[in-house]
Amino acid sequence: MDGSAGINWFDVFFGLTGGLAIFLFGMTQMTDALKAAAGEGLKSALAKLTPNRVTGALTGAAVTAVIQSSSVTTVLLVGFISAGLMTLQQSIGVILGANVGTTITAMLAALAVGEIHAVTVAFAHLLFNVCGILVIWPLPALRRLPIAMAERMTSIAMHSRIIPVAWVLMFFFALPFAAILLLR
Repeated sequence: MDGSAGINWFDVFFGLTGGLAIFLFGMTQMTDALKAAAGEGLKSALAKLTPNRVTGALTGAAVTAVIQSSSVTTVLLVGFISAGLMTLQQSIGVILGANVGTTITAMLAALAVGEIHAVTVAFAHLLFNVCGILVIWPLPALRRLPIAMAERMTSIAMHSRIIPVAWVLMFFFALPFAAILLLR
């Protein structure tokens, strides 16, 4: 029997869009709260944790390993940057470190299970992230490329808010759903 026959696509769509709306609302609330509550102390602490890319990466890996979520680390960074507590440049090392830190959770889980395939996947995840850093970091042109692209996308988003919404809907909803429907 085809398992998709029982899927209520209306509920899926509104569940996903409702979740996205709540997430965006939460981001706005967090940014406002950080702006109101954070002072020079937090800004100074963040500056001490991220004076360069290496310490930023170590900070990102450590924070992500502790909270076990690179998404939470990234959301916090967005809030810190929006509140003026960090710069985009400070955040780059933390983001790359968060990508490595998230592999620590997978590695611990794989080692706990003790199954060879799980450990292999965890090591592949770790090595993929480390190799990405080793390719991007040494070359200034490659290091600047994601930042330049992000700044360009931000410029577009500030002129037309529908563009990033359309981009998210296309790449995170429409294309995956189309792939699911075509490949079943």
